[in-house]
Amino acid sequence: RYSMDAYLDKCAESATLLAESASLYVDEKDLIASVKSLAAQLNVSNGPDGRYSIYLQLVQEVNSLYTSLKAAGKEQGTDVLLSYGDFKGAMDRLERDEEYRKQAQIFNEDLGSFPANLIGGVFGVRELDTYGW
Repeated sequence: RYSMDAYLDKCAESATLLAESASLYVDEKDLIASVKSLAAQLNVSNGPDGRYSIYLQLVQEVNSLYTSLKAAGKEQGTDVLLSYGDFKGAMDRLERDEEYRKQAQIFNEDLGSFPANLIGGVFGVRELDTYGW
């Protein structure tokens, strides 16, 4: 799970930088504020499930913001390219972390079997989020 947390942290950081850069180029105050707000929420520990749902919203807003930058002809600025590239790179790593997916599936299968399901239930152990897999 630590790798997923790191990827989500990188997404939040890159999205914030993109929003700050975009504020120089486009007049999309609500969209920029939404990206910054979601990025800030992503940095707050909401547990794995809470972070993933915020991440999904952030992806949509970042893509909308980048589309606005493209429409304004400002997507080629170095600051925009770097922050959007970093965001997409973190997304890619999150989606391709095969080891995490494999370990999360094994953990979830083990947690669902007896006696782990009873012991886990008593101690509040929940399944790991598979981040859309």
